[in-house]
Amino acid sequence: MKSGKIIIFFCIILFATQGFANNLIKNSGFEVGLEGYGFMKGVYLDADKKNVSYITPVLDTKEKYQGLVSLKIDNPNCDAVKMFIKEVALESGKKYTFSFWAKASASSMNMYAELRGNGNKEPHNGKSGSFILTTEWQRYSFSHTIPQGYKYYYLEFYLTSGQD
Repeated sequence: MKSGKIIIFFCIILFATQGFANNLIKNSGFEVGLEGYGFMKGVYLDADKKNVSYITPVLDTKEKYQGLVSLKIDNPNCDAVKMFIKEVALESGKKYTFSFWAKASASSMNMYAELRGNGNKEPHNGKSGSFILTTEWQRYSFSHTIPQGYKYYYLEFYLTSGQD
């Protein structure tokens, strides 16, 4: 198992592509700490990986794309980490674009992002994206049109080293 870490700056932007381009994510650049974000260790079912240590993500003032801080998710044991962003209200029928800036300490690290919705009688797994991070800051994005009957969505990230 090789070691690795993922350093991510989430200048997270979620906006409607029809009309305005205001960011709907509060605290998208971690200006007020980790408020509105949740983290958890990914669960491994393999016996040799289930006790891999978990390192809590931290704010980093040295390695950042813009603003004052970035979010650093240290992943030395190739552990998987999930990050959730507080739910936002979106309008049915509108197309929204989600984007963020990220980099990793080593190339070929994987990150998955998914827009998940609640409504009607069952959850709606909206658009998802799989991204291969590089060692340089890059902007990543995907778009999704919200179906009828769904209003509240949250963003989920699943981070792995791609080396496990």
